[in-house]
Amino acid sequence: MLFAAVGHPVCVYDVEPKQILAALEFIEAELKRHEKEGTLRGTLNAAQQRALISSSSDLKSCVSGAIHVQECVPEDLELKKRLFEQLDAVAPPGCVLASSTSCLLPSTFSEKLKNRTHVIVAHPYLNVDGMVDYMRRHGAGLERVSATMGPTPAYTAPPPSLEQINKQLQEMTPLGEMGARRAWRDKMLSALARLKRDMETE
Repeated sequence: MLFAAVGHPVCVYDVEPKQILAALEFIEAELKRHEKEGTLRGTLNAAQQRALISSSSDLKSCVSGAIHVQECVPEDLELKKRLFEQLDAVAPPGCVLASSTSCLLPSTFSEKLKNRTHVIVAHPYLNVDGMVDYMRRHGAGLERVSATMGPTPAYTAPPPSLEQINKQLQEMTPLGEMGARRAWRDKMLSALARLKRDMETE
């Protein structure tokens, strides 16, 4: 959406067609919401921005002419290696290959690429459903990183204190309210962006 806001064509790729469909539906809904609330970025309207966003089930055609590719696959080293090898073969020269990795060093999946100097980490914000879900998703990665720093704490087999911490967090913010909290956060951030824009134009 950020790139479409300033007129760049955007292409969404996934091996699962239903994921592409879900992403495009979400993007369209978000563009309409921002337009309605007066927080849409750029000078193009929601329909014009949506028209710039396409999809493809073919990686080569998806990245044809790209200047920036954002990878958002699960935190699996072998999966990232395979994907970046494919990107390295089809992405245009000079194209930035950005990874959303949280715990993997980019060198571990880019060291053999001919365009490895164009690989960066550009991490979008992450939504998880509570502390337990966070540890389930990222515990193994935290252990791998911690192993390079000395004695390794256990994350995939967390101590009983995790349940206590999780219980306290849920008492403050029940998991059932997380969606509403995120929506409120996004609304407030959008309002702040709108205020900043209005102040700059006065």
